[in-house]
This record gives sequence, C-alpha cells and structure tokens, in this order.
Amino acid sequence: MKKTDAVKRKTILKKLLLVLIVVVSISLAVYFGVSKKMYNRSNLASFSELLFRAGNTKEIYSDRDKFKKYIERKERENRRLSALPQDFLSKRLHLTAYGDINVINLRPNAANEKTVVYIHGGTYISDISLYHLGYCEKLARQLDINVLMPLYPLAPSYSYKDAYPLLLALYRQLLEEGRTVVLMGDSAGGGLAAGFCEYLYASGLPVPEQVILFSPWLDVTMSNEKISDYERYDPLLSSVGLIEAGILWAGGDDPAGYMVSPINGDPDAFSQVTLFVGTREVFYPDVTDFAQMLSDHGVDVSLHIGMGLNHIYTEYPIPEAGDAFDTVCSVIGSGVN
Repeated sequence: MKKTDAVKRKTILKKLLLVLIVVVSISLAVYFGVSKKMYNRSNLASFSELLFRAGNTKEIYSDRDKFKKYIERKERENRRLSALPQDFLSKRLHLTAYGDINVINLRPNAANEKTVVYIHGGTYISDISLYHLGYCEKLARQLDINVLMPLYPLAPSYSYKDAYPLLLALYRQLLEEGRTVVLMGDSAGGGLAAGFCEYLYASGLPVPEQVILFSPWLDVTMSNEKISDYERYDPLLSSVGLIEAGILWAGGDDPAGYMVSPINGDPDAFSQVTLFVGTREVFYPDVTDFAQMLSDHGVDVSLHIGMGLNHIYTEYPIPEAGDAFDTVCSVIGSGVN
C-alpha cells in the first residue's frame, strides 16, 4: 500500500514538473516574441534582462538602508584589494605606475599610434570588474592598441577631489610621451571621463580629440524629471542609491558641480564624442539631453541608442554589443563617428 502511494506521488510530481516546464517554456516564448516585436532586440538581450531582474541589484539600489550596507561592504572589499602585495597585483593585473596612480597596462607595445585610457564604472564605489577587463583586452587585441585602465580612488573613502589630480598626472605624462589619447568610460567612469575633459578645457590644457562613453552617469543628482519614466524599466539601477553614491563622490562639495555632474559643464570642452545608451536604463534621459546639448554647440557627436537594451549593454555577451564594438573600432580607427 505504501509502495503504491509512493508511486502515485512520484507520478504526480513528474506531471507537475512537466506542466511547470511547459508553462515556463510558453512564458519564455511569449516574452521573447513580444520583446522581439517591441524592441527588435535579440533573444540573448532579452534573456540578459531576465537575469538582471532575477538578481538583487535593483533591490539594493532602491532601498536606502540596503544601499548603505552595500557601500560598507564595497569599502571593505576595496580596502582588501589595495592591501594586496604589489608584486601579486603586478603579476595578475600587469600594473604600471604613472606617478601615484596604478594603471592596468594592456598591450604596451602596440603598433597603433593611439592610446586608449578607459575609465571603469561601478557607481564610484566598485573597482574594475571582469567584464571591464574582458572588453578592454578584446579592444586592445582587435586594434593592436595600448589600453590603459587607471585604478582611481573610490568612494566612500575618497572623492573626485582625490581622483582628478591622479588622472591629470597620468594624462600629462601621456602627452609628454607624444601619445594621442582616446578617452573612454562606462557608467560612472563615463561621467568621470566627461568631467575630466571639461576640467582640462577649463584649465587651458589640450583635450582628447576622441571621447567614447557607454551609458555615462552625467548628473549624480538625478534631477532630470524624465528619469522617473525610465526608472521602472531599468532592471539594475535606481535613483535612491545613485543619489547616495553621488553625494559621497562629491566629498562635501555641490554634487551638481560639473566635475561630478558633467552635464552642467562646458560643451566646448569636446571635439568628437560617441555615445551609447539603452532605452531601458535610468541614464537615458540625461545621455540624450547631453547629446543634444553637444550638437547645439557644434560638437561632432554621434548618439547610438540601443532600443530595448539595458545599462552598458555594450559590454554584455549579446549580438548588439558586437555591433557596438565594431562601431567603436571604426571610430578609433578612422577618427570619425
């Protein structure tokens, strides 16, 4: 009798599992189909958004208390990284010291006359990630170009006031070496790259002719009233945590200042700018407004909008990222957008 009951339960579980598989399969098929029709995006792009939503990043950024705990954790992680022996870091990450800043140096003997300085993102609280490294290594190989990734100091222990002098020393040395610099950055690193250009211009120093930014964080105050229309679609970021991080990065100064929020800076600081942004991310309104502002001031700007795509989609393993990568290579190789 007991054996019969066990067999029945097993049969029922199998049927339930089969039903669940069928329901999930149909749901995914519908999701991919609707997503394809609405945005004409790849299934991999749609799947990546599902993975983002399955994580807890948006939950952390949406809750002030959780985000503060997250910052504390990131500070401990950053402290451990900086405490690692220099010889270990040099072997694992191929570091080169430029003054007081360590820089990951990819393909230092490249044939290309240009040098890419790539400023990584991470809300100003996270260090370089594997996807940053992977992207830059791919770029260095593809173009046979030297890519430098500065390890700038991070919040909450540091602020923009600590990062700018170090980046300036690096930039001055590159100019002294006769290098042509292409400045790149993603997210917070994109905002830092834009603000740094404006700082160079305000200081009367030569600015990079080419600037390439992926989903740049251009206003840490998140004051654009249009942001709320996009925040609900963003599976990763929320204004709540971003504003907190922006205040930390400002280090007691006005977060709306151009060195922290470059959307408030001088458009004349730029010569040629290439921008990438997705329509399902909180930075979309500021990036499109920034592009329009640059265009209105006669800057050679090219805006690439990823329909239905997420924050820094340019570095995901999706077909749309491959297209964006080809565009970046063309921009750097030809000097045009």
